Amino acid sequence: MTDAELDALADPFAVLALRRGERPQSVDAVVALLAAASARPEFAASAVPERLSFVVGEGGQIPFTDATARLARALRFVVVLRGAAGPDGPPVVMISLDDRPGAGDGLLQILGWDPEKRAYNFYQRRQGVWFHSGDGTRALNPPTRMTGPFDGHVNGSLVMKELRQPWLHWQSQTVGIAREAFAPGHPIVNHPFFTEARGAEILETQVIVPGIRRWTKARLDSATDGGRIRGARTLFRQVVETTTVNLVASPTEFSLIDDTTAVTVPLEIHLNREFWTAADILDPLAIRGRTTVPGALYRAAVAELGVELREQRSGFARPGDSFFVLACPAPAFEDLDVIMTLIERGVLSRRFARALLAVDFANPIQSARRATLLRHFPDEGAAGTGDGSVEAAALASLAAAAAGSPGSVEAEVVARMEGDEAASRTALGEELAAYVAAVRARLATPEGAHDLVRLVASRRRYFRTLGVSEFDLTLPFSSEPEDADPLEMVADGTVRAAPNLIS
Repeated sequence: MTDAELDALADPFAVLALRRGERPQSVDAVVALLAAASARPEFAASAVPERLSFVVGEGGQIPFTDATARLARALRFVVVLRGAAGPDGPPVVMISLDDRPGAGDGLLQILGWDPEKRAYNFYQRRQGVWFHSGDGTRALNPPTRMTGPFDGHVNGSLVMKELRQPWLHWQSQTVGIAREAFAPGHPIVNHPFFTEARGAEILETQVIVPGIRRWTKARLDSATDGGRIRGARTLFRQVVETTTVNLVASPTEFSLIDDTTAVTVPLEIHLNREFWTAADILDPLAIRGRTTVPGALYRAAVAELGVELREQRSGFARPGDSFFVLACPAPAFEDLDVIMTLIERGVLSRRFARALLAVDFANPIQSARRATLLRHFPDEGAAGTGDGSVEAAALASLAAAAAGSPGSVEAEVVARMEGDEAASRTALGEELAAYVAAVRARLATPEGAHDLVRLVASRRRYFRTLGVSEFDLTLPFSSEPEDADPLEMVADGTVRAAPNLIS
C-alpha cells in the first residue's frame, strides 16, 4: 500500500496501526498494539478498548482422541475490538484467526469499519505482508464481485454463517466447546481468547446483526441522491436472488433422538420465515405453530440415505446427522435486512415485496424462477414508489411481459398486485398457511420424512458450491452423489427433482 492509499483508510486498524508504520505479525501483537494506541487521547475517535472473543469449530463437539488426531476440526476464533458508540455506531475491528494467536503464519484476516467511507475495509496478512483487499463496495459489482474476501462476504458485509440459535458450531448459551476438543497440552486452552470467550448469542445480537444493519443503511444512504436511487439492481438483487445463505438447525441434538422424539424442523427449510412473519407482511398469526418430524421416521431416513459427518483429509466418517440436526442453508439475514430497509425507506412497497417473494415461496433459496425477475428492474429511478421510481418501472416491465405470456412468473406477480390489497394479503396468508399445513401433515409419514432428509441433503450440496463453505465438517454428506440433480419443494408439500434449480 502506498502512503496515499494508507491515508485514504480510516478504520481503527488503519489509524492505530498501519498509518503509524506498524505491521504486527500475530493476533496477540495486533490486539496489544491496538489496545495501547486506544489509550492515547489523540486516537480517541478510533479507540477500540473493549475486547470480545468467540470460539467456533466444525469439530468442536468431537473430542480429541488417537482416532481423531488427524481430523481437521477447524477450531478458530473471532476477536472483536470496539469502542464507544457514536452517531454511526462504534469503532469496530473484527479479527479472524486459527487456534494460534501468537503465530506469524496461518489464518489472520481483519476487517474494520471506516467512518469516512462508511464501509468495511478488508485486510489479510500473507507471508508477513499486510494487504488491503478493498472495502465492501468492491463486493457489489464486477470485476471484483465474488473475488478475494468477497467470495464469502458477497455483499461486503459481516458474515456469521450460523447466525441464529442454536448457533451450530459456535460456543454459545446452547452448547460449549470443551478443552477436550483441542489436542492435549494445546496452549490455546489457557489463552484469554478461550478462557474468556463469550457466547455466539453475544456475537449475533451485539456485533453481527447491528453491523449488517449499519452497512445496509450506509448503502441506502449512498444510493439515494437528489431524490433518486442509483445502483438499484445491486439492492433488488437481494430481494429476488439467493446472494448468500445462513445456516439454520433444529435445537434437537442428534445423540438425544430416539423413536419417541418429536424432532423440531426449522421452518426456514420450507419458507422464508423471517420475511413472512415480519410486521405487516401478512395478517398476524397467519403462520404459527411448531413443525416436527417423528424421531423414528427421521432416524430411518438418515440411515437409509447414508447421512454422515465426513472429513476427506483424515478419512474420518461418523454415521448420523449434524450435532444439531437438520442443519441446512436458508435465507440470509443480510438479504432480509435489505428487503426490510427498502420497505422502511419507501423504495419498495410491502405489497410488491409480498408479490415478489410469493413467487416459488416453497423454495426460500435457490429459486431460478424468482431470480429471473431481476431483469425487470432498472438500475436507477426516482425515490419512492410512484411515477418514475424503480418499483414503477419494474411493474411496467412485468406487466408488458405478462401481457404476452399469461402463465409466466411475471403474470403471477402482476396478478398479486391487482385488486384490494387487504384481500390479497389475506388470500396469500391462507395460501402459505395451507402449504405449511401440507408440509406438516406429510412429515408425519415415512415418505415425508424421507423427502425432508433428501431435501436437506440437496441444499447441503448447494452450500458446498458457495464461497462461505470452507470445511468438510460444516454440513454432513449423504450417499447421493454430489452432482445429483437438486431438489425443490412443491406447494402441495412434496419434493421433486429440479435440474434447472439454481445449483
